[in-house]
This record gives sequence, structure tokens and C-alpha cells, in this order.
Amino acid sequence: MIWLLLACMTEPTAEPPPTAEPPTAALPVEDVLERARADAIESAESAAAALTGALKSTLTNAMAQGGPEAAMSACADQAQGAAALALTGQRARAGRTSVKLRSPANTAPDWVVPWLETYGDGVLADAEPETTVSEAEGQVTARIIRPIEVQPPCLACHGDAETLSPAVSAVLADRYPDDAATGYAAGDLRGVVWAEASVRTAQDVGGAQAH
Repeated sequence: MIWLLLACMTEPTAEPPPTAEPPTAALPVEDVLERARADAIESAESAAAALTGALKSTLTNAMAQGGPEAAMSACADQAQGAAALALTGQRARAGRTSVKLRSPANTAPDWVVPWLETYGDGVLADAEPETTVSEAEGQVTARIIRPIEVQPPCLACHGDAETLSPAVSAVLADRYPDDAATGYAAGDLRGVVWAEASVRTAQDVGGAQAH
């Protein structure tokens, strides 16, 4: 639109119209790959943010309507669906995991396990976020790991098991009989949000110029 407005403001000239410019040369292979790396990382970051936002919205609404026990039930019944909905249309997948799981559905992917073995039982201050990018078979894959800090509201469901409300304890016994996600304090490392995204480059690289 800006170029159209500028064109309308320009006085006409008698010069002949310019000839068409030759097509732009294909990008060098490394430039194509660099663009794909950045695109993959951006997609992974976006997926992690979408997951976090969907879960936060679901749990906040449930907490406001029915307290911690409602939030726990929502986490069991709705959170995974909300997360999947948030990721619809993205070239990525994301999840959350921990060394102290509440739900088996949040078991870590194989590539996240080494991070958990290194940092999972430690403190938040030592937990390093991680971003890795790999290239194989015509595609670039970005994987990210972002630590989760325990916030004070989390303690209603994840605090000392002896101090949880009877209603919360009842939901835990019913919905999460193998729960291991209690005993936290505010500021602890709860676990991580992970995400991965892949961008195909084979077609672009095939037409790119080597350098």
C-alpha cells in the first residue's frame, strides 16, 4: 500500500518503462540452511509458548471456578487437549516433563532424558535452558528445553503432601495413584517444557548455488 501511495504522489515522466530485471540468483546452500535453522528454532519457541499459554489458561480458569481440586481435575481431563489445540497448524510438537511425574502422559522423549539426568534433581539456578539444531535427510530440526519454576500458587497441588487439603489429596488418590509430584517449595525446579520443530530444506538446497 505504501508503494502505491508513493506512486500516486510521483509526477509522470517521459522515460520508457524499465525492462524486467533478471531473476534473482538462488541463495547459497549455507544461507538456505541458516534460514531453515532460524525458522525451526522460531517454530519450536512458538510451540512451547502456545503450550504454556494453553495450560495456564486452562488451570487458571479452573482454579477460579472451583479451587485447587478443580484445577487438578482440569489438568487430568482438559490440559492435554488444550495443549494439542494450541499446537494445531504448527510444524512442531511440545510437551512438559519432570523427574517427578504426576501423569505418565508427560513421560520425557528420549532426547530430553539426558537433560533431566543432568539437571532434573538439582536447583533452578543450575538448570540451563537448551537449544540444539540438527540437519539430516533434507530437513533441519530444532529442539528446545526450558526449565519450569514452581510458583506459590503451584503449592496447593504440588507442595508438601502432609499439608495438602483433603480435597486435593482425594483427587490425587483417585486420578493420580502413582503421583510423585509433591514436596516442592516456591522457586524449585519443577521440570521442563520441551518442543521440537522440523523444516524441510531439500527442495530449496537442491536449487541453491554452492559456494
